[in-house]
Amino acid sequence: RCILSQVTKPQTPPSGHSPRFRLFFWLSLALLLLNLLVVNDYAPLWDPWEGLNWWVSRESPSQLPHFFYATWQSLFPDQFFAWRLPGTLLLLASLGIWYYGARPIFGERGSRYALLVLATAWPLVFSAKIAVNDIWLFAAQLLMVLALLRFLKQAQSAWRWISYGAILFALSIHLWSTVVLLVVLSTYLWGLHPQGKRLTRLLPWLSLPLLLLAPADPEGFLFTYGQLGYPYYLLYLSIGLLPWSGFFFGSLADLVYKLRRKEEMALILAGLLLATLLAQSPLLILVFALLIARQISAYFVPNYPYRAVVKGFAVLHLIFSFCLITYLLLSAFAQVGAVGFRGVMAVGAIYWMLTFIAVIGLYSYRPEMILGGMVWGALLSFLLFWLQLYPLLESRSIQSGDLLEKMEKQSTADRPILLSDSLWETYPSWRFMARQRQLRLSPVGVSDPTVSTTTAPDLLLTDRPQGPRPNFRVVDSLAAYSWTQLDSLSFYLWRPASGPE
Repeated sequence: RCILSQVTKPQTPPSGHSPRFRLFFWLSLALLLLNLLVVNDYAPLWDPWEGLNWWVSRESPSQLPHFFYATWQSLFPDQFFAWRLPGTLLLLASLGIWYYGARPIFGERGSRYALLVLATAWPLVFSAKIAVNDIWLFAAQLLMVLALLRFLKQAQSAWRWISYGAILFALSIHLWSTVVLLVVLSTYLWGLHPQGKRLTRLLPWLSLPLLLLAPADPEGFLFTYGQLGYPYYLLYLSIGLLPWSGFFFGSLADLVYKLRRKEEMALILAGLLLATLLAQSPLLILVFALLIARQISAYFVPNYPYRAVVKGFAVLHLIFSFCLITYLLLSAFAQVGAVGFRGVMAVGAIYWMLTFIAVIGLYSYRPEMILGGMVWGALLSFLLFWLQLYPLLESRSIQSGDLLEKMEKQSTADRPILLSDSLWETYPSWRFMARQRQLRLSPVGVSDPTVSTTTAPDLLLTDRPQGPRPNFRVVDSLAAYSWTQLDSLSFYLWRPASGPE
């Protein structure tokens, strides 16, 4: 009986200062860094997001990240690893700034737990791994929110000027999202927080007229305005926190309860949640991490009221992940064969087993099992995906070089090669690869300024067997599999009917 009571009795979670926890914390960050750097040297550009960002930075930069990448590309031409490195450095710098700047507000333990949760969020890791602008917006808005909160708590002139600089930095990256985030958060805190009137000195509402200048769909983003529909934005950012689903739903119930009591930290977190949701900001991942981090500590309090919610959703996640992994195993075997089955098995097995250990830790009140299972389950499965499964999927997917090689063989003169509008928008990296091969591409119906409008096209590439004009004929085709779309695709190369046979 004594042994059983010791096993089932809630234990104190790691304080953040014990040697074992510090070792686990830094090893987890090392795994995060490895995930951010691996395969970046040979992975092709991800279309359309990264490929479009690459092209816009070279041809028509319009935002701060584009101008930076234009200069960066001139220093490291055609080096994918170097081009993706700034995103990794931005994520690491932003996490470090948040940890050291937010500790006075959220505490040592809560800040470290939040960093561990962020390390497992695949949308954040993926947007930092490839060269897209979401990680720029995440870093800029993180700095802006941190400065606002520190000014709210202390009202020092230093944080006021840091707030101005961070606001300008965020506005130069995504005008619409930043204005909505700034105005909604400032208005909310001004009306509900006891010290909210201090924000009046920053005059955040003066940014509202800037919405008239905001572009409808800024280029180079994954999750923000103009890129994803709002349901998909919520879906992708929520899926990234599946291992913590039990703590997440417990945090929502806890947040509602504490809002009714007007607890200060609940007011701040609710304001951040509302503002990031309305701004469709990638900073929503940080808000989720802060909510989850508070529940990890509270779970071990003897009278914690949402323990059943945490356990129940953790078990549901375990069942859901088992069903999903089973489906992916069968799908991989059907699409790729036994080698695909083994690749999915390696990734799914490590994730499910470590998640199962975390669930056992929830029932036995073992904080090291909970944190170790959830954090390393996500990080190690990410790493196995990049090292084992991704190369396999990429080898079976569309090979852009094969299509361009067919164009080179069929091209007979120094004349433009047209792409259908759908291919031009879906695969912007082809434009860069074609330039390397000295092929001139242009979308159908849009004149390339480098091509004379009086020159007839030499070839036309489409993804449909129907010709756009009756005076074109098919001269070649290529069937390929797209692992990102989980579908087989066909491409057709056309030539003007009046051209040579």
